[in-house]
This record gives sequence, structure tokens and C-alpha cells, in this order.
Amino acid sequence: MGVENLSITLSPTCSGRILTDESCSGQALDIAPWSIDSFARSLNLTGFNSFIAIEPNAFRHTLIDIAMNRDGPTDNGAGYALDIDIEGSQVLVSDCSSTGNADAKSFPVATAILTPGPNAVLRFFSEQADMQIMPHQRWAHGFLVDNSTASLALFNRATDGTGHGWAITSGVGWNVQGDLTIESPPLGVNWCVGCQGAKEAGTNGTFVSYGEAVTPVSLFEAQLAARNGG
Repeated sequence: MGVENLSITLSPTCSGRILTDESCSGQALDIAPWSIDSFARSLNLTGFNSFIAIEPNAFRHTLIDIAMNRDGPTDNGAGYALDIDIEGSQVLVSDCSSTGNADAKSFPVATAILTPGPNAVLRFFSEQADMQIMPHQRWAHGFLVDNSTASLALFNRATDGTGHGWAITSGVGWNVQGDLTIESPPLGVNWCVGCQGAKEAGTNGTFVSYGEAVTPVSLFEAQLAARNGG
């Protein structure tokens, strides 16, 4: 399946509404469980609270060039919404963006409980008041964030939310430019390679070439070229 070259504006806006507001709980795009080999490309989405959901056991899906715009203030009463919620595997989010007005806040890309990898986020751009790419709860595995300008948090969320605990193991930030919180769980490692954003003090994640970009510029594209014999 594929969908491309569409613009959807929700009016009145649901952006930033409290998460318990059932009237604003639907996504612009919902990729169903057990679906495979689908794509969404060149979408312009405005006014949703949660924009895209990739459901459990969905795999081999690609999101390319999707612009998500929050056109309302964020209600801080019950956490922030997820722009892209990944619960499937072999998902690629490439050249997408999340923007909003001065007081817009969200998790631009997040994983859920026990989300299996590999999943990859390539060249994600975000511009709003709070914009952390963050595996969200309970032991996702295998997550690459490559050349993103959004903040990246791979860490123990402890009692946040419903007691989300360790959100990710085997997560990798590659040439990330946003703020960084990188922690490694017991018996696991999260990495940040060539990351250049401000680093949270005291974190125990593995940093390689911190403050200086590395080559290849994109780990995902280098691995893709190697698989294709390039």
C-alpha cells in the first residue's frame, strides 16, 4: 500500500489538547497491525494531536518527507503527544519534520512497550519549544537516530508516566545535533557517535567522537549501500 502527495488540515485544531480528550485521539495516518511493505510520502499534516501510528506487528514500512505542524498551544496536564508512534519493526522515518508555534511540545518520534528493532530515523528536523525523540517506555530494542536536529533521549524514564522504566537498549545516535541524554541500562549499551549537541551531565551512555561529526555522514545510508553492493 502507498499514500503520497496529500495535505490534511484538521479544523478546529486538536494540536496540544490534553491526552485524555477522546475527541482528539485519532491520527492522520494509522498503519494497521500485521500490515507489511507500505509507504507514505510527501504528506503535509496540520492540527492533529498524534499524527502517525505504526501499530504492533506492522513491519517494513517507510515514511518519507512528511511535514507535521502543531498549530495550537500544548496543554501540560497529561504529558505530551507523540507525532510518530512506532510499535512495529523495520520502520524507516526519513526526511520528516515536526514544527509548531512557540509553546508547542511533543515527542516527535517515539517507540512503545517492547518495540522490536531495527527501526531508523534519518534526517529528522524539529522546531518547537520541546522536541525530544525518545523511546518512550519499557525496553524497546534496536533504534537508530541518524543526523537529527531534534533532542535525543535514550534513558531510564523510571517512574514517569505509568512507570515507564528503561525505554531502550541497543539505541544509537549518529551525528545528532540536538541536546543529548544517553544512558545505558544494566547488561545493555546505548551509543552516541559523532553527536554534537549539549550532553546531559553524568550520563553513562557510550559516546564516541563527541562534539565532532564522523564519517560516513549517515550510518543508515552507508549500511544500505553495503547491502546493495556499493
